[in-house]
Amino acid sequence: MLTLKPLKTEAEWIEEFIKQKAWWTHNGDYEKPHVIMTNGSHSDGYFNSRLIMQSPDLADQVVADLTVKLVASGLLERFEKAVNPKYIVGPATGAIILSHTLARTLYFHLPQIGPWLTAYTRKKESYIEGRQMLFDGFLPKSHSPTLLVEDTITTSKSIELTASECLHAKLQLLPYVMAIVNRSELTHTIQSHLEIISLVKKKMNVWPAPECPLCPLGSRALTAKFPAENWEELTA
Repeated sequence: MLTLKPLKTEAEWIEEFIKQKAWWTHNGDYEKPHVIMTNGSHSDGYFNSRLIMQSPDLADQVVADLTVKLVASGLLERFEKAVNPKYIVGPATGAIILSHTLARTLYFHLPQIGPWLTAYTRKKESYIEGRQMLFDGFLPKSHSPTLLVEDTITTSKSIELTASECLHAKLQLLPYVMAIVNRSELTHTIQSHLEIISLVKKKMNVWPAPECPLCPLGSRALTAKFPAENWEELTA
């Protein structure tokens, strides 16, 4: 079996994320703002993966350590020979660079099991037959082994919708989800029961907007990444 050593511990990854201004947590000063999540919930923490994955060097390091964890899981030992095609799939946009980098890294370390292809799903404004996320660009070949990836796990909703679309396409889901940060208390996705493997597992609070404890104390709620000035204000 391939043996790889991690580049960083979980604590060292958090330090790196803070250094890159990609990791933010509210410091308790109610004059400081807090975050509105994509689904409208409020939170006292946020991981901005774009500030990590924009750097090819950091992206390679992230994926190198995820590969260490994936190899340790024993999953790749199932592939005694090349099985083609096989896919790495994640929701747009957070998982696009992650999936490509992971595919390249896995083939570098384990060429004997063959290359991995990548695909991604995207949310649609109008539902199609009850499907909320659809493959974008092309449909992977049915019955292919498929590994799911995500930059950040909060509620696992995006990855669940991606898993649902994979099953609709008759793909063979492998039993793991690879994530950079798991900010939930989940160890497995709720519906698809896939084990979550992440570099960092650290809970950040999320509240429905009417129940946010920071708003009544005077903290303003800001969307995290758009406009970009909001992230600058949050991390100042």
